[in-house]
Amino acid sequence: MENNYKNALKSKTLEKLGGRAKALSPLNLSQTKRNFLLMDTETIGDITKGEKAFPYDISFICIKDRTINYQKCYINKNIFDNKYLMENAFYKNKIPFYKQKLQSDNDYTKLTDKEVLENLNKFIKDNNIKYFLAFNVKFDYNSINNLYDKVGVKNEFKKLYLIDIWKIATDMLRQFPKLYAHYMLFCEKNNLITESGANVKTSAEVFNRFVNNDISFIESHTGLEDTYCEFNILLKMLWYYEKETHQDYYYKLDSVFSPQGTIFKGGIFNIENITTIKKHILKLS
Repeated sequence: MENNYKNALKSKTLEKLGGRAKALSPLNLSQTKRNFLLMDTETIGDITKGEKAFPYDISFICIKDRTINYQKCYINKNIFDNKYLMENAFYKNKIPFYKQKLQSDNDYTKLTDKEVLENLNKFIKDNNIKYFLAFNVKFDYNSINNLYDKVGVKNEFKKLYLIDIWKIATDMLRQFPKLYAHYMLFCEKNNLITESGANVKTSAEVFNRFVNNDISFIESHTGLEDTYCEFNILLKMLWYYEKETHQDYYYKLDSVFSPQGTIFKGGIFNIENITTIKKHILKLS
């Protein structure tokens, strides 16, 4: 198999970042003037089966002062041009989309895996990037680092501090009861319930539907388009926090959201809480 990607599909856990974060002060996301890298990847490899995830789509937007100042989608030629690997990609139905974009959109560029990482390194250094954001940041962090490890290119990306938009969004719900109640009722009304039937969904697609009050929104599952969705969630959550508290929002760097935690096992997203929310609303009416 080309570049041995087939043989490289093995499991790898997220690096332990807690020690790195202990010496860090919380970052003021409301006031910082730095460039941020918000990234989304689309990958091969089934992590539910213990495989590594390797990205064929490495997309990012660079944001500063809550504005996008640069955007790029790199297509990993070593995977994308390998018919066997892409036939096993979860979103292989997006292949025609990418082919069309590569022909018509200068934001899309196909390069070898080595060239992609070298370009990413250069962008990080040239723009003094220190922070990396994503919704479910540990997935994208792992997939990019898997690629660096496999290709053997110097890893500038690994130095970036992590900011998890998924954690920001769920923390907001826990902090603000009114927002939490609206979210739970929104999910119930629109049947946004997990397959187990135990919890409401908390995906980027669902959060974007909620913050825009647009139940018709469908996540693209193409990297660059999905960065806009994640950026929108971040902006709306920061806006809500600042409106409600009249304070700046601080984030504990390298902290990430874990869906396996107690927050789901009988936690705040359990659908049984909706009954309590409705009773509380009736009492206030």
